[in-house]
Amino acid sequence: MEQEHEKNGKPSIGKSGGGWTTKIHLLAQDAGRTTAFRLSPGHGHDAPEGEDWLKGIDCPLAGGPMTMDPADEGDTTRQLA
Repeated sequence: MEQEHEKNGKPSIGKSGGGWTTKIHLLAQDAGRTTAFRLSPGHGHDAPEGEDWLKGIDCPLAGGPMTMDPADEGDTTRQLA
C-alpha cells in the first residue's frame, strides 16, 4: 500500500481498495462538544490509534464513564481509560 506522509509526522492518508481515504478520530465531552481530533490513514486499524491516543493525552474524563466506537474497544483500551 502506498502512503502520503505529512511533513515530520504520521501519515494521515492511505490507499486501500476503495481509494485514498482518511479516518477522523474524535474526542468529545458533555453534549458532544469536540475537545480534540486526530487523522489517520483510512486503511489503518482503529484500536491501536485509540490506544496510542489514550496513552499520550491527559484525559479530562479519566475515571469517569466513556463511550467509544466498538472498533476501539478492547481489554487494553479499557485499562488505559
